Amino acid sequence: MQRESTRRGFSVSSQRVALEIDFSGALQGYTEITIVPNIPDLRTIHLHARQCSTSIFHHHHWVLLLIRTNFASPSSHRLPPPHQKKEILAVKVNAHTTNFVHHDPLSNVTISKPDDSSAYSAYPELKRRLYSALSEGDEGELSIAIPQDVAITLSQPPQTQNATGGPSTTVVEKAAKEYNPLVVRIEYALKDPRVPHVYTSPTSPDAARCWVPCVDNLWERCTWEFEFVVPRSLDADGDSLNSPNYNVVVVCSGEFQQQIVHPTDPDKVIFLFEQQALTSVQHIAWAAGPFYVMPISTAQTATTAAAAALSRMDPSGSVGADGAAVNMAGQPRMHAFCLPGHERHLVATAGFLPQAMRHFIQEVGSYPFSSFKLVFVDDLVQQRHDGATMCLASVDLLHTDDAIDPVFETRILLSQAVAVQWFGINIYQKTWSDTWLVNGLGSYITASFVRKHFGNNEYRFRLKKDILRVVDLDVGEMPPICQPGLLEPTDPAFRQFVNLKAPLVLHILDRRMHKTGTSQGLHRIIPKIILDALENESAAAISTHSFLRMCRKTAGIDFRPFAEQWVYGSGCPRFAVRSHFNRKKMAVEMHVKQESPAYEFNKEDPVQLALLRPMPFFDGQMTIRIHEADGTPYEHVLDIRQPYKKFEVPFNTKYKRVRRNTKRFIARQQAAEAAGNQETAELIGVVDMSFGLGIWEDDASREEWKVADWTEADEAHMATATYEWIRLDTDIEWLTKISFDQEPFMWVSQLQRDRDVIAQIEAIHALSRIPSKIVSSTFTKTVLTTTYFFRVRSEAALSLVPCAGAAVEYLGLYHLYKLFFRYCYDPVNKEDIFKNEVVPKANDFSDFSEYFLRKALITALSQVRVENGETVPIVRRFLIDQLRYNDNSTNNFSDSYYLAHIIGALGCSLVSTTPPERGELQGDHIPKIVDDPRAQINKDILDGAIAEVDRYRDMDRVIPSWRNAITVATIEFKVMLMMANCIPNDPIFFLMYTREGNSTPVRIAAFDGLFLMKWYHPEVLKYLLAVVSRDSSRVVARHVASNMCESLAIQFVIGEIRMASKEPEPILIEEDATKPEVAKETKKSETDLMIKTLRKDKEIGKNQVLRKNIMQMMLNSGLDHEVRWSLLKLADLAFRAVEEPLPKITIHIPAPQTPAESLPSKKLKLNLGIMPSSAASPRVGPESATPRIEEVPPSQPAPKLVLKPLRDPSVAPATPATVKQKAVPSWAKSGLTSQEKKMIEAILKRVTAHPSAIWFLHPVDPVRHNAPTYFDVIKHPMDLSTVASKLKSGQYGNRQQFADDFKLILSNAYLFNPPGTDPHNDALKIEEFFDKMWKTTDDAVEKDKARVKLPPRIVAPPSATPAPVPVPTVQPLPPPPASGKEPDLEQELLAAADIPGDDEDAPFDEDVDALLLGSTSTSIPEAPKIKVKARRPAPDLDFDEADDLEAALLDAADASSSRKVSEPPRKATPQSDTHVVPHPKFKVSLGSSHVRSTTPSTTPPQPYVSTTPATEYTRPAPRPETSYATAGGSTPDHSSSSRKRAVDVDDASQVPIDPAKCKALLQKLADVPHGWIFLNPVNSTLPGLETYYEEIKHPMDYSTMRRKLDKKQYATMEDFADDLRLVYANGRQFNAAAPDILDLIDTIEALWKKEWPSMLKRKMPAELKRQLAQALNQLKAEDVNMIFHFPVDPIALGIPHYFDVIAREDARDLSTIKAKLDKGGYQTAEQVHRDVRLMFSNAYKFNGRDSPVSSVAAALEASWNRLYNRARAAAEGNSNKKPRLA
Repeated sequence: MQRESTRRGFSVSSQRVALEIDFSGALQGYTEITIVPNIPDLRTIHLHARQCSTSIFHHHHWVLLLIRTNFASPSSHRLPPPHQKKEILAVKVNAHTTNFVHHDPLSNVTISKPDDSSAYSAYPELKRRLYSALSEGDEGELSIAIPQDVAITLSQPPQTQNATGGPSTTVVEKAAKEYNPLVVRIEYALKDPRVPHVYTSPTSPDAARCWVPCVDNLWERCTWEFEFVVPRSLDADGDSLNSPNYNVVVVCSGEFQQQIVHPTDPDKVIFLFEQQALTSVQHIAWAAGPFYVMPISTAQTATTAAAAALSRMDPSGSVGADGAAVNMAGQPRMHAFCLPGHERHLVATAGFLPQAMRHFIQEVGSYPFSSFKLVFVDDLVQQRHDGATMCLASVDLLHTDDAIDPVFETRILLSQAVAVQWFGINIYQKTWSDTWLVNGLGSYITASFVRKHFGNNEYRFRLKKDILRVVDLDVGEMPPICQPGLLEPTDPAFRQFVNLKAPLVLHILDRRMHKTGTSQGLHRIIPKIILDALENESAAAISTHSFLRMCRKTAGIDFRPFAEQWVYGSGCPRFAVRSHFNRKKMAVEMHVKQESPAYEFNKEDPVQLALLRPMPFFDGQMTIRIHEADGTPYEHVLDIRQPYKKFEVPFNTKYKRVRRNTKRFIARQQAAEAAGNQETAELIGVVDMSFGLGIWEDDASREEWKVADWTEADEAHMATATYEWIRLDTDIEWLTKISFDQEPFMWVSQLQRDRDVIAQIEAIHALSRIPSKIVSSTFTKTVLTTTYFFRVRSEAALSLVPCAGAAVEYLGLYHLYKLFFRYCYDPVNKEDIFKNEVVPKANDFSDFSEYFLRKALITALSQVRVENGETVPIVRRFLIDQLRYNDNSTNNFSDSYYLAHIIGALGCSLVSTTPPERGELQGDHIPKIVDDPRAQINKDILDGAIAEVDRYRDMDRVIPSWRNAITVATIEFKVMLMMANCIPNDPIFFLMYTREGNSTPVRIAAFDGLFLMKWYHPEVLKYLLAVVSRDSSRVVARHVASNMCESLAIQFVIGEIRMASKEPEPILIEEDATKPEVAKETKKSETDLMIKTLRKDKEIGKNQVLRKNIMQMMLNSGLDHEVRWSLLKLADLAFRAVEEPLPKITIHIPAPQTPAESLPSKKLKLNLGIMPSSAASPRVGPESATPRIEEVPPSQPAPKLVLKPLRDPSVAPATPATVKQKAVPSWAKSGLTSQEKKMIEAILKRVTAHPSAIWFLHPVDPVRHNAPTYFDVIKHPMDLSTVASKLKSGQYGNRQQFADDFKLILSNAYLFNPPGTDPHNDALKIEEFFDKMWKTTDDAVEKDKARVKLPPRIVAPPSATPAPVPVPTVQPLPPPPASGKEPDLEQELLAAADIPGDDEDAPFDEDVDALLLGSTSTSIPEAPKIKVKARRPAPDLDFDEADDLEAALLDAADASSSRKVSEPPRKATPQSDTHVVPHPKFKVSLGSSHVRSTTPSTTPPQPYVSTTPATEYTRPAPRPETSYATAGGSTPDHSSSSRKRAVDVDDASQVPIDPAKCKALLQKLADVPHGWIFLNPVNSTLPGLETYYEEIKHPMDYSTMRRKLDKKQYATMEDFADDLRLVYANGRQFNAAAPDILDLIDTIEALWKKEWPSMLKRKMPAELKRQLAQALNQLKAEDVNMIFHFPVDPIALGIPHYFDVIAREDARDLSTIKAKLDKGGYQTAEQVHRDVRLMFSNAYKFNGRDSPVSSVAAALEASWNRLYNRARAAAEGNSNKKPRLA
């Protein structure tokens, strides 16, 4: 990220922007960018200037223009809202007008057939084009040519003097070259005449280009100057002369310089700003409008009141009390801005910010700027956007001074806006993967302000809640917070989680640093980061690595293991802990077991394991605290290094545990103190009077509250306990949930005696899981005790719900009622409080803690349920009474949020938690049960609740609440009742509130309710599409578009959209043993089923309104980009995509131009004589080797080579046959010899097979290989496939040209890839490998050229006139001897005419093996060598041939040239100078395996005779096979049978398909880590896969193979194997440059080859196996067969020579055969039969036919034949029976 300027060729030093805003939909101005070239030959400047950028919206009648940039939206969704048109008017470089090109690829994105009726299904094409357009715009949309008049010159560095006083050049030479800057001036305009309101809200990191030409990069920082020309004032309604005017104010990043009147137009003013600190354009924000301005420093009064209110909320006194005396010295100027009408809300909302600024300056360091501006704007798509020196905040964050609920969240959010000025603006991430650190540090220092402002209890409570939230979320689907190599911002789906987890990780890092004892944690590191950034600009870009290194230097320990688990890994551990006190060892045994849900969730998915990196185990130290019997807490450290371990924690106290919170204990202690026995009182312990001892002191109050106390048995049991309680992870060093079981009285003791809020919350949660009367009383006491923090009291109130059931006799419900009665008038019937009408007192919310506790009690009461899932009627009446009798007349605070809370609780209480199948539906539209009185009661309560809610809704229409909170609550109330079938669905009710004119929260709530109905009705859908495309509020439009997709999923889950009817499950069928087992089909996932249902639904997938409009909307250039992506998701759910046609590329290849001198102009005619086939081949001398030349008239055109065929002398001579001249091979067109060609082929084959060559096999694809700058660096690309193509097309004239191209591949790799990278290192290995092979083969070729001399070329002498071309002819040869065959003279004649023949005809081809191996050849006579060999078609240029050559190159590459291989000479015939050529070898190919066979064919050709000595290597003949005799006289060949069994295993073409085995194999291959990539067809719409189907012509995947298995499209196992090979071949072809994928394919293919032989084995049917086993048992039962029961023991039987006669591997006996059958060693019955007969044959062979043993064997053999035939017949009969239904 830091080298972008080097790649561009320049950097930006400063930028000036001048804009004139007329508030009529137009902007015009210019920008001057000062760039500093980095290279002298810079001729083009690329800048970002995107069109279609600004969105325009109304805000009542106020005119507002807001331009801003941020990085808060998905990186893949970088389209800005396309409403505004940008026009580049002129461009100048150093005052010279220059040429420029402005092309925005996003300006006109369309599809191939936009008007087609099925265009709706072409959304993948649109998505691909959008991604392509985004990628195309990365380099810049505006290209500016530097004029010829502008020269790039070196700047003059400061000169220094040397020792002699003259200028020194040493410093100049060593300094980096600096060039003089260039000033680029761009005049542009932004126009959109639609409405006078402009509001721009880009939501992507590269959106700054939408309003100003710039280098839109986070890491390109420069200084800024701004000039804004705006009207002096605006009227309120825009058309009334009498309306009030409002002065226009411009707020911008930087420091305000001055405001001046326009020199020519007095109705305009100019605002000047300047930003001297280096700032990225993405951190520049500005706004212009009729803003009200308020200096925040004057709002100390409200701040003081807020601090006082907060002090009442936290009685512990931990709230910061510095609000009333804010020291403004040294603080920057701070101002708040808002639109007219919100002025009175600024004080209450932003008045606390001086405290936040002061705290950050004290804790972090000096403020990096000199001012801070907070601007509240309307219709902001997010709550806050941060820019340099300013923050844009949503108007929704404003609140009145009488509001309570929004105070906490608003202050935290705005204080974080101040913190971001340090971490986020001044300190920024070095790469996108470091974003977590910047955001985390900002949130971390914000948390320190929360501790100061709200108190330590609030801080720790929020810390605990955030930890629990992270642990619940991080269960397997969330990524690590830091992903090295991340090239884009974090996905918005995970950004909130990362921002939540990051400060927590920093917190536990801080706690672990404190454990070292020598460090102050992050409070020492954070100021150092700020100081380094002030001293050095490069230090402002912080990385994870440098931060961890700083932590290591500060703390003195290595944090790499910590970072691997918590930063680079995902997941959170969960602990299950058990404790036991060992009295013998005086130690507490702690059994600690750790689990990682994230790892368990992903362990079967190798891809998720690689991407998300879930940690299987977290190690570290955990601090536990044991409160022993003497009341002293002892801390111990558990070193967790394994998933389960038992720790023995030493115990220090020998006292027994004493109860300190009972009346008996208090009485004993008071008695001891009264007696003056101070030692006894101390021995008993000091009682903590802080929590609850002042409650229920008298028996009457205890009886009134129905307080339950411990029994004597409970106290006796407590007396045996040796410690008070145990706390785990007391210092919050882990993000975890701990399940720890200890006695209830220990949890109660922890709740009442531990002052830590987190300890109290843990005790409450633990006790809520074991409801009882004691627990209910304890919680009630906690609520009543005001010394508890109000959050703890609220948690205790909510935890009373489990104690309100019948199991505890509804005691919790009674306690909830009693607790809330404190806010009501005294009941009339005090004996039974449930029979009273609950009338609340007038509201008094001055005590914030009681306000939040009151809301918690209402929530708890609404959640109480009885056995039938309903809330008891008294609770519902109670909630209705709270609405009916609410009185806020004397309250100083607003009750809007309180009433909204009651309405929500009332709706919850009216809904039954029991599903409708078992519960009772409510409402008048449900059939009534007359005999059930509860139905009428429920109806009356429901009608009363609806009436009260409607009353408040009407009141809110007349007197609106803040942000219409009550109306929003009433809409949500209606949604709950409609979803629960309590009232009929009423879409009209929601449509009424969705119209423009209602507030944004109301409209959003109404749309949410509408989306739970059938919103896809054609008329409603038209309305929704109109809202999406033309609504004035972007917030509403985006919300509606995104909820279209989510609502479909919700309606599918709740059953509103029903899936297609499924066939009933088949009854269990008894499997047939003769058939393969039927594998259970994997059920489709719920998501796939939902998509299938939606696409088939008539109202959704076949909705004509949606089909007709969705593509037109997505192609609309004026559509908001977030809306477009939501519609793309909707189209993906509703419609099946059509396959996008592959692009057609037409390549025009010019016709080859053959040089005239290379083709003869005469016809060559060769007359061959008759050679009898029986004649011997004569010795060929020099005379016979020279053909006779005859002249052919020049009038004959095309040259031809005419050969007379050889014929038998007995046949009459015939007219010579005419044979066409053989074409010159393509590889030889440039003069490459066959020796060189073979050498290059062999080298290429070895290089391409090298493991390090994967980077160089195919051309570099900048998109797929993520190298967008490759062709900017590499001007002459080259790869091995291009080299092979050039070889085949004849572009190499010699082998040196091939070597040059190969060196070019390596030099490109060295140039583009820095040293140390994998491609660079692999290039070094390939170069070494190539050099070894080149040296060996090059020397061999040179020697062969010297050895082989071809006949001279026959060339006509040059002359002025065309001379007749001589035609060589061959005179009839003398009859050859009768003992030989005729030689193939065609090779001799071709050589004489210098016409190239086939590849193997060249001399190099025959001796290439020996040549490359370095073998010495026999002496070669001077006469021309004529080789005669069998003719065969010339092979294609394929690197898979020539195995011997491959072996030769392997030896050459291994530098084994010292081991020479000499081929033995062949036997000579009686003639001393002739040699017989052996039969040719054959190459057998089975699938992808190649086996060389040495067996000659059935009818081999007769041997040929060579006229010259030659050498040939012959393979040894196969070993002769053995056989044995059987009883019947037959001689079965057991070696043949073994070979037949091998064929059964290896020859898959003979094995019928077994679908069950094949599916099991596919599943096993898919379960391999990362094996899922072959599971489904490739989605070519994903980034990097767009060209897949262009490169892969025959795609294949596991799911397609599974479908083919289901459709029975495979006949044999070989057919299945062919497709499997195709899968891996495609993977290797497409991922040639991906070493990890290639390694994965090798791993999977190795597993397949390992499993394949066992799959080809046929399993014997169970019935047949049983019958054969029964036959063997019957055979063993014969009386005379004991000699065949067990293996022969030669020593025991006195026949030591037994295995000399009978081979040991052929020995058989009944026990061995039976054991092999039981183990499944036989596949067929014939194999069993063969082994039994072999046993008898061994007896005949060893004992002789006439021996008694042979007689017994013959009798048993006859018996076996009978049993065997019977077993076969019985098995076949049973297999034909039909299966029975179970």
